[in-house]
Amino acid sequence: MSVGRILELERSFGELYSAKENHLKLRLLLTGKAYAILELEGNKEILTMHNFPMVRGKRIEDFAVMVGIYAAMTLTTPEEYVLYIKTEKGKLYAPTIQAERGLRINARVINDRLAKPDLISVAVEVKNLNNVSRPHTLKAQYIFHYAVRPAVLWEEKLKQIEKKELSAF
Repeated sequence: MSVGRILELERSFGELYSAKENHLKLRLLLTGKAYAILELEGNKEILTMHNFPMVRGKRIEDFAVMVGIYAAMTLTTPEEYVLYIKTEKGKLYAPTIQAERGLRINARVINDRLAKPDLISVAVEVKNLNNVSRPHTLKAQYIFHYAVRPAVLWEEKLKQIEKKELSAF
């Protein structure tokens, strides 16, 4: 993996609307690995409406998928698209409350594409960020599978979908 590709991916992560709006920050990107933090301060959109604000569990998985896809993309070229297929062995262990300040999301690729060149599997662990009172409490674990396809094929399909959706208005 070239340094240029890593820098390009880091830049694109920082430009993601969902990452910016939800205070998800990529802290480290290496070949086959990604590490990000999700800040909870001022991040009301991801909290439940209970009297005691908690992060919605499905949102945790959504952010884990995003970090996982970037770990997977470090093993691809710009001519390839990485598409989320499914979650396997997803487990939410503990709720995340607002007072915990945030979450650490660590992703690592668990296959090397030799057996299945069109599939990348990524293991993701989510832990709390507040290491003062409860260091590294495991919040969730996932295994995500991503398909790798030529970008040319997917770009055309996406353009067709967009055109069809826009014409519906």
